[in-house]
Amino acid sequence: MERSLCSVWDPMGNAKVSQLLFLYVEKLVWKASVYHLEYGLGMFNVSVHYHEQDVQVFNIKPYYLLKKSFRYLRVLDLSGSGLKKLHESISSFIFLRYLDLSNTQVETLPEEVCYLFNLQVMNLSCCYNLIKLPSHIGKMFKLKHLIITGCERLTKMPASIGNLKYLRTLSMFIVGEGIDESLRELQILNLGGELDIRHLENVKDATEAMTANMNNDFDGTLGSEVLNYLRPHENLKKLFVKGYRGNCFPGWMNVHKLPNLTELVLIACRRCEHLPTLGQLPFLKVLYLQGMDAVKIIGKVFYGSGSVTTFSSLKELTLIDFPNLKFWWPFNQREGFPSLVKLTASKCLKLHNMPCFPLLKHLELRSCNDWILQSASDLASLTIIVIEEFKEQFVFLEKLLQNNALLMSLTIGSCPKLRTISPNLGSSTI
Repeated sequence: MERSLCSVWDPMGNAKVSQLLFLYVEKLVWKASVYHLEYGLGMFNVSVHYHEQDVQVFNIKPYYLLKKSFRYLRVLDLSGSGLKKLHESISSFIFLRYLDLSNTQVETLPEEVCYLFNLQVMNLSCCYNLIKLPSHIGKMFKLKHLIITGCERLTKMPASIGNLKYLRTLSMFIVGEGIDESLRELQILNLGGELDIRHLENVKDATEAMTANMNNDFDGTLGSEVLNYLRPHENLKKLFVKGYRGNCFPGWMNVHKLPNLTELVLIACRRCEHLPTLGQLPFLKVLYLQGMDAVKIIGKVFYGSGSVTTFSSLKELTLIDFPNLKFWWPFNQREGFPSLVKLTASKCLKLHNMPCFPLLKHLELRSCNDWILQSASDLASLTIIVIEEFKEQFVFLEKLLQNNALLMSLTIGSCPKLRTISPNLGSSTI
């Protein structure tokens, strides 16, 4: 089956010829047709197709062809090719600006990659087997975008990655134990887009985070200080925090510091006793909260003050694994959550109530107690209901179904004490 091995592009090509390119793959020399070879002013576009399922090594020979025809190669795309090893001859592409190895099977990159001094973009996204980056990547001083999203096997960053002063995209940073692997490496970088910072437990003191200035046990006090210093830019749209060990959320997690936030995910922040003040965020649309062991009450702090309406733009709210949550204070029967259309509550076994959601369409309740159905029974706009893993009897289920005449989908599962459903359900539009 014919598959594309690589395509390289430069916009200034103006002549077309056809040649033969020799690809050395597993010590075999295969001929592959090269078409759309455009060159002019030293720049060209090449697309290569091959007829094998897997590529082990990418190597281009003979070198006279490389020097004559590929001398000014700017873009090399090997994405999705099945490539397992990149040959050190890649360093011969000295004018390369863009290298795409995404969705390949490479485990390591040759150190010769670091001699691509003109490279500006290196895309390694979804290279699930990649275990390390080149140790001298700091020499690639023109690199602007290092995309390593989905490289889950990476465990450390190369030393002195902070030397890449033109770097604008770094999708993940792993805090290490070495001096050149600390948060201080981010000090001079002016990053944009998404940044996933991992292993904050390796931060030795809060001054590392303060030095990073993103304008031996990792205890709660240190955790609070570290996250407080990692204040993101006010134009941040999405924020994900996982495994935060502090006792309270940082002061910048509010409308004054993050006015443009649209999505917030907080996972496994098990020591925090109160949720941050989020009700006044004007553009927040998605809020996902999971693993909040210490939260017992969702109260007034959650909503904030100074406005009649709270969570004005929120459309989707998820609460999962709140084992000690007992009370959810309703802000206002009419002015709270005016835009919410989907609510998911799971593993909230002690929660007995929830606020009124005037426009809620989709309700999912899992591993909760029967009393929460009493609050839900006041809803009248639901079209989808999912109820699963309830161990108690459904005392208020019938009222919930009767009040939602527009119900189109009802799912009930793993509820051993449910024996019958009211015959009145047949009169609805479900």
